[in-house]
Amino acid sequence: KKLVKSLKHLKFVAEYPCLICGTDSVQVAHIRSLPSGNIGMSRKDDRYTVPLCWKCHALQHTMNEKEFWKTYNINPLKVSYDLCLKSDCKKVKDFNESTDYFKEGKNE
Repeated sequence: KKLVKSLKHLKFVAEYPCLICGTDSVQVAHIRSLPSGNIGMSRKDDRYTVPLCWKCHALQHTMNEKEFWKTYNINPLKVSYDLCLKSDCKKVKDFNESTDYFKEGKNE
């Protein structure tokens, strides 16, 4: 799979409040566990990102990621997909390489 890297999109995602606690001071968190396989720590695609404050981001990294999202009743793939659609970055709107991840995870 081709990875998409976009500083423009990451800055856009960082304008949103934390998905968990709502604070405005956020980091961009990459979704590591995807339906069709795990991207992992070293291969990060900027399409699969959501805003989390540093505390919630640290928690995401310290527990099972699927359980983390389930605990807060959040579908991170749906959120990241919606952010891609709203972003001014054209690169993140090219879903040809990632459609399977978004399609599989949007309705989980």
